Amino acid sequence: MPVRPLTPACLLLALVAAGLPGCAGTGAAPPNPLRVEGEAYDRAFAASRQVLVDAGFVIDEATYRFGRLSTHPRDSPTVVEFWRPDNRTAELAAASTLNAVRRRATVFLDRSPEPTADAFDLRVEVLLERQQEVTHRLTGSVGRNVFSRLDAVPAEWARRGVEARYWEPVARDPHLEALLLARISDAAGINHE
Repeated sequence: MPVRPLTPACLLLALVAAGLPGCAGTGAAPPNPLRVEGEAYDRAFAASRQVLVDAGFVIDEATYRFGRLSTHPRDSPTVVEFWRPDNRTAELAAASTLNAVRRRATVFLDRSPEPTADAFDLRVEVLLERQQEVTHRLTGSVGRNVFSRLDAVPAEWARRGVEARYWEPVARDPHLEALLLARISDAAGINHE
């Protein structure tokens, strides 16, 4: 049987599949939240800020006193953007390609719940948000008229405060959370093993 030459589409799919990041890490992921001694608070806060910036996030709010760092949302890469390593699994890459998805990261440095402990819990949360468009709707199952578009938000929805486009949190990204937490603990010199 003769061998067929690769078409450009097959070649692109092979390159994308080869470029997808895997789930395997270099070591054990730290627990989320990670218990940290109180003396390391300054280092953990500074490391959190630096790691988020190095990961491509833009800091939205950094409150040292309350132990919170939050970021502006960042668009998730599609399958063909293999140089952006946010999508740690093929499932996340597919979801980001088929939908408008973005990520928002928050680092929490909360005082330990134990009243006698001079420690805090370092926790990273990465929310995945999907864009919803209420003016697009499904009206059929085959042919060209599967989707239709409304001219405006229906009056009842508008009275309830529903906008034409909004972002809805749909999940968390535990893979990116583990990666960011490991980088923060390494940068701050915190032992997590």
